[in-house]
Amino acid sequence: MPTTSQHLAIDPEAVQRSFRDLVRFHRPLTVSLEELEAVVMVQLERDIADVTEEEVEDVRRLVQELLPAWRQAVDRGDRPFGFPQELLTRYYDVEFIGEGGFGRVYRAHSRDGGRQVALKVLKTPEDRASRRMFITELEVWRGLSHRNIIEYYTEDTQPHFIEVEYADGGSLVEVEKPMPLESACDLLLKVSEGLLHAHGQNRTHGDIKPSNVLLTSAGQPKLSDWGLGRVLMDSPLSYTGGMSRNFAPYYAAPEHFNRGEPLGFKTDVYQLGVLGYELVTGGVPFPTDDYDELRRQILHDDPPRPSEADQRYAPIDEIILPCLAKSRDDRPELSEVRLWLAKFLGQSYSRSLQEFAVTRRTRNMLIAQASLATVLACQDEYSRCLSSLRDLEDGVKGTERRDLTDEIVDLVNTVEIYELQSVPMTELIERFEGVEHRVQTM
Repeated sequence: MPTTSQHLAIDPEAVQRSFRDLVRFHRPLTVSLEELEAVVMVQLERDIADVTEEEVEDVRRLVQELLPAWRQAVDRGDRPFGFPQELLTRYYDVEFIGEGGFGRVYRAHSRDGGRQVALKVLKTPEDRASRRMFITELEVWRGLSHRNIIEYYTEDTQPHFIEVEYADGGSLVEVEKPMPLESACDLLLKVSEGLLHAHGQNRTHGDIKPSNVLLTSAGQPKLSDWGLGRVLMDSPLSYTGGMSRNFAPYYAAPEHFNRGEPLGFKTDVYQLGVLGYELVTGGVPFPTDDYDELRRQILHDDPPRPSEADQRYAPIDEIILPCLAKSRDDRPELSEVRLWLAKFLGQSYSRSLQEFAVTRRTRNMLIAQASLATVLACQDEYSRCLSSLRDLEDGVKGTERRDLTDEIVDLVNTVEIYELQSVPMTELIERFEGVEHRVQTM
C-alpha cells in the first residue's frame, strides 16, 4: 500500500527537507504532534508558495508517518558516534565504520527501499576548508559512473553528507600481501580501468592507497574517496611537518612534496605503481617512519626492484618501476600501463590453459579461458578474443549450463559486430567480467 509521501500533491522532498531542518532543533520525544506540525508548516511555507488546504492535510499525514520512526530510533538509541539525529528519518541499522580527514563513514539501510548504503558525513560543517573539500568531492564523484568506481547515489547539505554504494568485501588493507602475481595484476588492471574512466572525465584521484580501494563480496575492486585530487589540481599544496597528513605520505608522488606543482593524471600513475609494488612485495617502496627521510627517498632514491625479493616478480619490474619515475614526463601513460597489464595477464592465462589442458583440470581451464577473453577485450584483440570465447563456449556446453552458454554466444555475436565496425570493446568489459565471474562460481 503506498504511503502518504508517495501521492502528495506537493513535492515530498520539500516536506522531508523541512522535517530534517526541524529535528535539528527539536527533540520529537519532548514536543507534541501539534507543535511539530506547526513548525513544519512554517518551514514548508518558506519553500512553497500558495500551500493549499489539501497540501496542509498531506503534510499532517506525512508528519504522522515520520514521527513514529523518529521516536522509535531515538528510543532504542539507534544513533552511533557522530551520526546526525535528523538522518534517522532516512536511514536505519546505522553502523559507524571509520573516519578520514574531514568525514565520518557509516554503513546504513535507506528507509526508501531498504538498500544498504555507505554514508560519508562531514565532521565539521562550520569549517570552511572542510566544506570546500566536501563540495569538491560531490562535484567529482557525481560525474563518475564505472564498474570499478564506488557508485554515487545522492547528497544533501542539511546536514552535509554523501550517500554512495556500500562495498561489502572490505578494502585492500585487509587483503593478505604479498598477493600472487597474477591476482595482483588482475586487480591493478581493474583499478586502472576505473582511473581511465575518471581521466576521460578530466578528473584525477590523487589519493590512491589500499584503504581507498574497496572490494565487493565477489572481489571486484572499486575506487572510493574522490575529490582530493581535484582540490590539489586546482590549488597546489605541499606537505609540511610530521607524519600526520590528509592522505598517507607513503603513497605520495614526488610532486606532492613540491610546493606550486599541481597534481595530474601522472600522479595517479605513480600511486598505482606504489599500490602494485605493495601488492606483490608486501611493503611500500620506502617504508621508513621518519618523515624527512621518506620525503628525501621519494624525491631522490630508486626503490628496490620487486624481483630482488623474488625472481618470480621479474615481469612486474617492467610494469611497476616506470610508474615510479621521479619526473612525470618519464612515467608512462595510464593507457600504456593498462595495456602492459593486459598483455602480461594474456600470456599468463595462455600458459595456464596449456597446463590445464595437459592435466585435464577442466574448471580451471574454463576460468583461465574466461579471464583470457577479458584481457584480450581490453586490448581490442578481436580475432584472439573471439577464438577464446568460442573455446569457452565449447567448454561450458559440456557442463549443461545453457544460460551461461547463451550469454557467451550473445557476447560472441556482439564482438563480431564490433570487429566489423572497428568499435573499441571498452564498453563490453563489464559483460566479459560478468561471464568470468559466473564461470568462477560454477
